Amino acid sequence: MTGTLKTTISSSVNGHAHEQVKKIVKVKKPEDASTSTADLISFGKVHVTRGINRLTEGLLASGKGSYVEYEGGRKLLDFTCGIGVTSLGHCHPKVTEAAVKQCQTIVHAQCSIALHRPYLELIERLLPLMPHPSLDSFFFWTSGSEAVEAAIKMARITTGRQQIICMQGGYHGRTYGAMAVTRSKTIYSEGTYPIMVRIETTSGTSIAFITSLPHSPASS
Repeated sequence: MTGTLKTTISSSVNGHAHEQVKKIVKVKKPEDASTSTADLISFGKVHVTRGINRLTEGLLASGKGSYVEYEGGRKLLDFTCGIGVTSLGHCHPKVTEAAVKQCQTIVHAQCSIALHRPYLELIERLLPLMPHPSLDSFFFWTSGSEAVEAAIKMARITTGRQQIICMQGGYHGRTYGAMAVTRSKTIYSEGTYPIMVRIETTSGTSIAFITSLPHSPASS
């Protein structure tokens, strides 16, 4: 039996909903088997954005501790541990137990609707770790880019200044403000100019460079 992977795009024209079904990649789908690994990899090469690169070609199937296993049985020691995280290992029993418990209680307790216990209990545990008593207000973001965007806004509001100093080679995200202070690759901002202005780039924490910048709110 031959099947076709399809995607459905919903749109609205003059108030009427329309559905368009696009044929993407033809794959062989036996009655008793799912799409093959090779077919899915080919599908991914076409339809996953090229802004995300991969070190290996394959489909990750599972992980346990420090090891991951690919479809087909290939097992590798995982040196990456995720991006910007402190990894406790894949499928750590305590993390898995806590996630299952929370998913069975409530999955999305929207912070703009009401407070909820895990949110506040985490703040209780973080407060003693803060380097200064003034750092006592918390908002948990879903990505690093959002945190950087918030930091830029807070810095400008608190100081009354506009210039932001970033380091050459640093990566901070792909959203508008975070992209403007990203200097690891120029491709992230290619074709999107003008990006956010009043950004100064330095190759290090040079005191002479920092003190040479204008400091008055009117000029900065």
